[in-house]
Amino acid sequence: MKNFQQQLIILLPTLILAACGGKYEKNPVPDLDQMRQNAKLQQAQGPDAPRVIHDQGQTVVKEVPVTIGETKIDSNSIVIVPDPQMNFNEGQSSTFKIRVQVLVPGVTVRLTAKGLPDGAQLTDVSTPQDKGVYALTWNPALYTIPMNADPVMKLVSVHLVADVVGATDPKLADSLKGLTREQDISLLVFRAKGIPSDLKVDGLGAEVQEGQVTAFTVTATVPGVDAQTPQKPSIEKDYDNLSITAGNNFRELDGSNYIMRDVNKMDPEYLGNFKWKFYLTFDTKNVPVQPQLAKDGSVMAQADGTRVRFTLKVRSPYGVATPATLVQLKIKHIAPPAQPVQPTTPPVDPANKTPANTKSPANATPKKGSK
Repeated sequence: MKNFQQQLIILLPTLILAACGGKYEKNPVPDLDQMRQNAKLQQAQGPDAPRVIHDQGQTVVKEVPVTIGETKIDSNSIVIVPDPQMNFNEGQSSTFKIRVQVLVPGVTVRLTAKGLPDGAQLTDVSTPQDKGVYALTWNPALYTIPMNADPVMKLVSVHLVADVVGATDPKLADSLKGLTREQDISLLVFRAKGIPSDLKVDGLGAEVQEGQVTAFTVTATVPGVDAQTPQKPSIEKDYDNLSITAGNNFRELDGSNYIMRDVNKMDPEYLGNFKWKFYLTFDTKNVPVQPQLAKDGSVMAQADGTRVRFTLKVRSPYGVATPATLVQLKIKHIAPPAQPVQPTTPPVDPANKTPANTKSPANATPKKGSK
């Protein structure tokens, strides 16, 4: 560029003279030698240095390495980007990612956390292809939100700190030593509200005998409720009122009124792994058994039993419950005892006070006047 400018300066008077019609009488050889000397001088100076062009606050930089002298580096050059909506549930492990980046090439940082809740861990999971990635893993313990607390969620604040730990350029590393970026994030914890499931009934067959007390049990899994829970799960009995079903000529009556708590084990038993066991009885000894009814509501006198049905649910202290489980069975009636045969007394002859159809003994004394 300088060569061209110098040549233009030298040629400009000549062009002016030519344009004015003047004659060029000087020897061109000395001028040519001067141009060659100028060219050699330009070559000795080397190419132009890179330039930065400032235009309305925006910086346009040529493709050259960035140096500390030309770039302003402060805490804003470090960017911390956590996953949105870092939500956790009591009793469940969840992992979210936090990314930390530096806007200056060749600079590395380390991310640490202050105020992590008990059991939470921040781990560097970076790879050569994906650098500056950290995993925040936490399994909130049950009762992180107290049972007697009204809110069903809780915010936990965590303080993140990103420190510059190195750079490819030693001079740059010294200049950035001590540079940090701090940022607060919030973890949202929800109270455990898993729906109870896996309800099973054991000890009740398809038929029970009238006049007996049949013991049976019900087990179910209640997430988030263990032996330390102040409030225990409960069991519910009900009648679905579907007394008439297709294909039957009889009614299925309400069997829930026969279900009682086992007096020896009134409270449910915790079996571990959020599983609970309830002890119940089906009492047809102390609760009268209804007669079997036909579809029209009339009594089926010849029926040998009464068909009943009921539903069971296990409900969590959090208010959610298992789906209703239907139980159908037959209460077999006690057969009436056989009536004893009463002895028959033959008619008595009013004349001799003996049965009319009996003969007098051979040695009986004949009556007076008899032959």
